[in-house]
Amino acid sequence: MKEVNNGKNRLQEKFSTVVANGSEENGFSQQSIKVTRQYYEVAPESDLPKRFRIQLRSGEVFSFPYSLLPIFNLNAGKELTIMAYELHISIMGRNLGVVEDNLTKERITWLRESLSQKDDGEGSVFIGSITIKGKAVDK
Repeated sequence: MKEVNNGKNRLQEKFSTVVANGSEENGFSQQSIKVTRQYYEVAPESDLPKRFRIQLRSGEVFSFPYSLLPIFNLNAGKELTIMAYELHISIMGRNLGVVEDNLTKERITWLRESLSQKDDGEGSVFIGSITIKGKAVDK
């Protein structure tokens, strides 16, 4: 588990992977490793974040201010679209209503897409892919 100091908040990122062959060369057997997948974080009620981050599987991180994100569109809980000015973000996954609700309340501090893009049904929310397009992010 990796701790990240983010201003006032200390986030514990609980995203880990298991060695595919389950060997004990790293000191752990496959049975001793508990895999936790977390694809988003909601800020405590005492905090009001001004921005949220999106981390792509490539490792690239984007930070967006809530003030520029006026439109959220949820389609069947599987596709969440965020549109603003010169920006279009498409998030594909499962049970994204929870994410949309907390984005609307400006409570999300970060989102992260799955490294594998495969939904194993574990956890209440799954984010399989995130696509970010528009003049605001074009290089």
